[in-house]
Amino acid sequence: MFKWLLFSALLSIFLFSNICKADDDTDTTSTAIPPKVDDDIGKHSDASKTDDEVVQKEEEAIKLDGLSAKEFRTLIDASEKHQFQTEVNRMMKLIINSLYKNKEIFLRELISNASDALDKIRFLSLTDKTVLGDKEELTIRIKIDKDNRMLHITDTGIGMTKADLVQFLGTIAKSDTSEFLNKVQDAQKDGREGVSISDLIGQSVL
Repeated sequence: MFKWLLFSALLSIFLFSNICKADDDTDTTSTAIPPKVDDDIGKHSDASKTDDEVVQKEEEAIKLDGLSAKEFRTLIDASEKHQFQTEVNRMMKLIINSLYKNKEIFLRELISNASDALDKIRFLSLTDKTVLGDKEELTIRIKIDKDNRMLHITDTGIGMTKADLVQFLGTIAKSDTSEFLNKVQDAQKDGREGVSISDLIGQSVL
């Protein structure tokens, strides 16, 4: 009986000491200093060079052939100016070859001119009925002459005077009809009575 009590006492002391040790380990873990990140990790001893690099790139951008922006502006201001020269014949060839690659495009241009003539005479007839004369209708006719290999395009429009032919035939990007419409618009702005351009058949007003 005594041996059993002694054994029980020793076992109790052993278990109690292990429990105390476990508590000490827990306290030590809970009170341990948490890891600290070093603020200097990844830092360079020099300051950031981002701003300096931007300034340097801007200075390089305003330089041209070794000149600063101010020097380049001074050079431009001191330069001489001459009128641009061109050879009309060569320029016409460039325009024709680039804009009118299709050889049949001339037909569209001639029909467009005839349409302009009809537009103009109809516009004038809204205020002056006599301009139509004995014309029953405004038409464009295309006649084919196979024997002579020719196309005849006629219209019953306003036509052109000799002065018109001299002024517009040899002029690029200018037409009698467009000039006429500009004059009508100017008249409307001045408040003069008349017809609106929107009354002109086929004329878009923006």
